[in-house]
Amino acid sequence: VIPTENLLDAIAKEHPAIARFVFISSLAAFGPSSRAHPHSEGDIRRPIEFYGQSKLEAEHAVERSTIPWTIVRPSGVYGPGDADYFNLFREIEGGRNVFFGNEHRLFSAIYVDDLIDAILRASASEKSIGKGYFVDDGRIVTWGEFQKAIVDASGRRVLTLRLPEAVTVSTTGYYGRFHNMNDVVIDFTSAACTSAPPESIRGLAAYVTRQVEGQAF
Repeated sequence: VIPTENLLDAIAKEHPAIARFVFISSLAAFGPSSRAHPHSEGDIRRPIEFYGQSKLEAEHAVERSTIPWTIVRPSGVYGPGDADYFNLFREIEGGRNVFFGNEHRLFSAIYVDDLIDAILRASASEKSIGKGYFVDDGRIVTWGEFQKAIVDASGRRVLTLRLPEAVTVSTTGYYGRFHNMNDVVIDFTSAACTSAPPESIRGLAAYVTRQVEGQAF
């Protein structure tokens, strides 16, 4: 939070005529929603973890700023260069399709190229000044559906392991912060994506295959 506040203060003092400050936040700033009531941007923000709370406090700092701002809240981001989802792809590439009680839980995701496009569009539009947006690929899926798409794209025969949810507590490093113990459903209202998830997943699966076979990640 403090680095965000310091950056805003520096911009206000040295570059008060800046056209836009785009803050990349997270869906975690809103906390989990229910299957029956997906979040929309007008909902009350109720984070349940330290990461989400810090993002919310940083959003408040941005909203107090005197410079033009836009807040972008990505869902889980996958693509070349990501470490968390890379582990998921790598496990499947190695023949293991693992669930930790989350196979039927819902979540939102976005391919990195589409996120960048959404950020650029938000920064260029006058209509987005003073507003915050959820950004995902427009589809709510289960982890089972998402991982099946990876398996299909990889062409590998895999052993599917369905472990108890309790195991998640001791293995959170596997999924990183994008895996939440609660059902998280986000209402897509704010970004037009160019890459349909299956195409994105196929491209990333091929990328992961090259990394696993020895190229530098």
